[in-house]
Amino acid sequence: MYGAYWCSACQYQKDLLGKSWQYIDYVECGISDQPQQAETCEAAGVKKYPTWEFANGERVEGVLSPQELAEKSGFLDQQVTTQ
Repeated sequence: MYGAYWCSACQYQKDLLGKSWQYIDYVECGISDQPQQAETCEAAGVKKYPTWEFANGERVEGVLSPQELAEKSGFLDQQVTTQ
């Protein structure tokens, strides 16, 4: 997930995920006291926060529910095949 420390939607997303947040690959785009975003985020073409990027290349902007994240990340498929 691409996000920024000052982004209220990003904070809401973190709160929605609770303890599961620790498993998210997070890229901080905000630079303290700077109007521009981090080069990594600029190069990735991030326009809005949060922006999710999945292994299949799909990109989604905005807050996603834990269920949507599980579906889009393939987590649900992994759970079914490993049980």
